Amino acid sequence: MGGWLVSEIGAVMKARRRVAGRVSRRGWAGVGLLGLVAAAALSGCSGPFPGTFEECPSDGSCADTRSPQGDAPSGPVRRYDGDDPVGAARELSVAPAWAAAPRGKDCGSVALIDNEALETAQKDCLAAAVKSGEAAHAGWWASTTEGDPIVTLAQTSGSKLTVVEINAFDSYGGNTTAPAQGFTCSAPGAYLAEPGSQTGAQNPGRCARD
Repeated sequence: MGGWLVSEIGAVMKARRRVAGRVSRRGWAGVGLLGLVAAAALSGCSGPFPGTFEECPSDGSCADTRSPQGDAPSGPVRRYDGDDPVGAARELSVAPAWAAAPRGKDCGSVALIDNEALETAQKDCLAAAVKSGEAAHAGWWASTTEGDPIVTLAQTSGSKLTVVEINAFDSYGGNTTAPAQGFTCSAPGAYLAEPGSQTGAQNPGRCARD
């Protein structure tokens, strides 16, 4: 019975979960109920991980590894706990050069409203820059169900808008080594109405990979 329970808990803890309102969404069905069962069954474990979730290895011990997923045998930990994910994302090695050194007017950094819509002021700022041909930049982020920020950085270039999504802070599989893929959108207004749509089937912003 104990072996079956540990196996089932392990399968659920490794399930992919979702970023609300994004293409890369992952679901966590029934995690609350299984969490209660796990707490009762694994009550012998102590020392919670610094991440959102706690998982004990099969030998029954709980060790705080403070390592990112891939190096942590007992579960992933939070990769970012600060209050400026946009600024932090610009400093990562996976960010493209233009994102690391933004040009022109700063249109601000915000969390997406309901993880789906940009604030009007930020959209208007970027749209005005595109219309005038002036340089401007901005950043925003959506949060996963565990609270990890998925950051988008944007830079205007003439009548176009270049964007890149940085998921390095995603504790469950975010990219921390390969350069993040940038996109240049020839219909910036349509993209800003649907941020994150550069990889969607409709692609209203007519965004192409850099």
